Amino acid sequence: MNTGSGFILAMLVWAFIIPLIFPRMAGPVEENMVVTAIFTVVSVLRSFTWRRLFNNGFYVTLVRWGKWLRSLVTQTSPSAEPISQSKYASDVI
Repeated sequence: MNTGSGFILAMLVWAFIIPLIFPRMAGPVEENMVVTAIFTVVSVLRSFTWRRLFNNGFYVTLVRWGKWLRSLVTQTSPSAEPISQSKYASDVI
């Protein structure tokens, strides 16, 4: 349902809105269908990939990378204290 409605909406945009904004891009209906089909396939693959990654715990890996990056920043930073806890008034913006 979602993919079908997206395909129909994209066809309508290519048929009615794109020619108004970009007259040189307007082409025959067959070309519009091919372009819309390509974008639909890419969208379905993208959605499938993200869903599988996050269902398989990809967010855990992202959190680990975030913690690792944060540890690198705090190790290389001379003072890792937050600005709100700074002793100097000039440090607070």
